Amino acid sequence: MVTVGAGKERYAGPSVFERFHQGSEARTRAIEAARRAELDRKVTPIADLTSGQITKRKLGIVAGVTASLVTLIAIACKGGQGQEVKATPTQPANSPAPTETIAATPTPNPEPIPSPELTQIVPKKLADAEFVPTDVNSMIKSIDDAYNPELYDTSKYIFKSSGQIKREDFDLNIVHCQSTNVDDILVGCNGIIQRMYYFHEQTGYEGPYLAAVAACNYLVGKGSYLTDQVKEFLLQAIGQTCPQADK
Repeated sequence: MVTVGAGKERYAGPSVFERFHQGSEARTRAIEAARRAELDRKVTPIADLTSGQITKRKLGIVAGVTASLVTLIAIACKGGQGQEVKATPTQPANSPAPTETIAATPTPNPEPIPSPELTQIVPKKLADAEFVPTDVNSMIKSIDDAYNPELYDTSKYIFKSSGQIKREDFDLNIVHCQSTNVDDILVGCNGIIQRMYYFHEQTGYEGPYLAAVAACNYLVGKGSYLTDQVKEFLLQAIGQTCPQADK
């Protein structure tokens, strides 16, 4: 101890500041030593395991962990009740999600529409008709009946390459059929018979057939002097003959 100034005394040695600094350094070293000791206690270096310095307690912990891992692997391989566990393939993270392919719905084939059966037309023969004496008015009426639009589609009355034959186209034939000249009679009456029978062959209509028969009967009723000529004429034109008056 030394005396300083007016009778004041102080201890000889480091100052208060120096002692405070020395105390801080000592405390820091003590904390660092304690931290290192704690780390050394928690972590066992690999060198210690290989150098025989491992304790029985540490060895028991390691053995227990190893046994647990072996047991878990065995259970995973067994898959429970002796069944094999199949690994589910994992999909890469960036791969697109699989999409289900939807089968195209088959388009049903439409049922074939049966084509309407064409009715076969079987024309009647003129010679099979009954001969009935017929005057000119009955012949004209049969022609008018054949052109009745309520009974027949007269647009089908087409004679070969001549196109549609209308009712007025028969007027000149009717005039010639009433003539006293044999040639005019043959031309006029045969013109009616040929065209009306042709309409019957094409359409199957009854009206044109009856008109052709009426013209035949009118022509045959003119007298036997026309019979042979009419027969030859019709055979060449339509392959038909008129009913015979002597049947």
